Amino acid sequence: MAQQAYIFTELWRQKRRTSWWAEGPNIRSFRSYSLDRNRTKPYSNVTQPVLN
Repeated sequence: MAQQAYIFTELWRQKRRTSWWAEGPNIRSFRSYSLDRNRTKPYSNVTQPVLN
């Protein structure tokens, strides 16, 4: 689970620098990007239970 949280964190940091489509046609990246757009805080309890 910690590994998955790390991957989510890395993906989110990359999205801050580049657009979501720069990562390629990845459904998971597109989904996480769409969810992040609707959040006020970058780290929510849903996507980042470890970092909160």
